[in-house]
Amino acid sequence: MMRVVKSSAFAAAALAGAVGGCQPASASELTEALEGEWSGSGEIALANGETERIRCRGETRQVSENAVEQFFSCASTDKDFDFSTSMHFSEGRARGNWRAPDRSGTLSGPASPGSLQLHLSSSEGEGNLSATIGSCSQSINVTGWSDELKSLSAQLSKDC
Repeated sequence: MMRVVKSSAFAAAALAGAVGGCQPASASELTEALEGEWSGSGEIALANGETERIRCRGETRQVSENAVEQFFSCASTDKDFDFSTSMHFSEGRARGNWRAPDRSGTLSGPASPGSLQLHLSSSEGEGNLSATIGSCSQSINVTGWSDELKSLSAQLSKDC
């Protein structure tokens, strides 16, 4: 498999805390909703116009009432994305960091019952994540972070 350097950090922020389903009402309910083992599939759109299906697996651990750590791995037929994140929820906002083998960055933005609207930053670029929040399934859309990877969308689920 070919390692995609710019895409790994992009995917890290993409999967940080994005979920759909029943809607948590507080930061502690949000962290509880995110906790667990996740798997699913989605699609990436490349700068050259091609799209590829991806499969993802990961785990989210609640580290405090208002914070989570995530570890994810996603792959297409010839690309893979490994990454981790940490996020804290306070006063209606999400703030955190993501890490990939080759780089790291920050993420921040409004976190309300039912949605996240995150801005993604690193020294290599910026992007945006929109997500729907729930307890048993994830729905995410990420755009604009990398010249190579134009967008990522994924649907993930866990046993509830």
